[in-house]
Amino acid sequence: MIFILSLYIRPDRRIIKLSHLLLVPVIIGTMNGLFRNAFYDVFKDMYYFLNPVLYLLLGSIIARRYDRMDSLRAIALLGSVCSLYLIFYMINNYGYTAFTTPREARESLSVTGFAATGVAAIILLCDKLFFGAELFPNFRAWMGLLLINLLSLYLSASRTDLLVFVISLSIMLYVKFQHRKHYILLYLVFGGLILSAFFLSNPQSRFVETLLKAPEEITIQPAENVVEINENYRGHEAYMTMKTIRKGNFEERLGGQGFGATVDMGSYTPLDMRHIPIMHNGYPYILLKTGWIGMAVYILFGLLLLRLSLKGKDRYLSQDDGTLSFWKSFPIISALGLYVTNVSITGIFNPESVILWIVCGLSLQYKLDFDGRICNHCKLQHETNDV
Repeated sequence: MIFILSLYIRPDRRIIKLSHLLLVPVIIGTMNGLFRNAFYDVFKDMYYFLNPVLYLLLGSIIARRYDRMDSLRAIALLGSVCSLYLIFYMINNYGYTAFTTPREARESLSVTGFAATGVAAIILLCDKLFFGAELFPNFRAWMGLLLINLLSLYLSASRTDLLVFVISLSIMLYVKFQHRKHYILLYLVFGGLILSAFFLSNPQSRFVETLLKAPEEITIQPAENVVEINENYRGHEAYMTMKTIRKGNFEERLGGQGFGATVDMGSYTPLDMRHIPIMHNGYPYILLKTGWIGMAVYILFGLLLLRLSLKGKDRYLSQDDGTLSFWKSFPIISALGLYVTNVSITGIFNPESVILWIVCGLSLQYKLDFDGRICNHCKLQHETNDV
């Protein structure tokens, strides 16, 4: 459906070219795995690898069809609805103690947060930093929505979502106050004091414990026994994946072992599986399925996205309404969040992260449209001066 829509509501040709680049690993992985591995596992990998292509295009299609403020307002409201659902679900099933022990509540209920929650909180903050409260002019409504999303972010106790939020907030502050760096320093000191107070107030909490243990969990290393596998499963999983890659021949290292390739964990995992088709760490996952060619494509894609986001002669933007810095920085925020979380939850491919790809395509399309209007305006001025 998204491909069909893209034929009728044409995204910018540069976004189409960018998305076509991500089809290279899909083609390589399908060709290498289609007749070697189980069809279901091949289809599953194809779905994961197509997520970035589809949702980047979807974001740009939405931007072509709808006004930029309406689009951002809709995403902020979507995140707020998700946040309300999570808050009421946790209170209803765990009680009000979820506010003091969010990690325990999450593990007890086996729930995860919504990526749309963090995106909504970021957009709401951007409303004050970049848009002059144009999205939500009513201060009470704005503050209420922001608090709902921040509370949901806290209750989800997701280290990944928290990391993406901190990265996003840091980039936003830098973009907004890059000429007044003492403001950024003030915010960082204030944020550091809040985090320090949080850690010191409850150092034995499950969330603080898992937060401090995060680097150890994702470190690529073998586990000695079943207990270590359960405690540092992601690191052990990445180690076994890299071990499987090293066993392959030159062609398999170059182009991968194809979609549907699995990794023998040596013992049964907590999910009662021994041969796993999907990994938490997205980089060994790319190497296993599509090899060094696939990894090179994703690195090149990130660099081209960065270039396309930052490209433009700011000195000619006399008609900038103050939002251009947002449209230039938000694709970078989305991409950075996706590439960073690719270490812990396969962020580039994870279905929970598609909202970041949508917003990436959305903001990139608006940025390119903005550039086009400015270029046309400058060209018209030059023609008028010549006459």
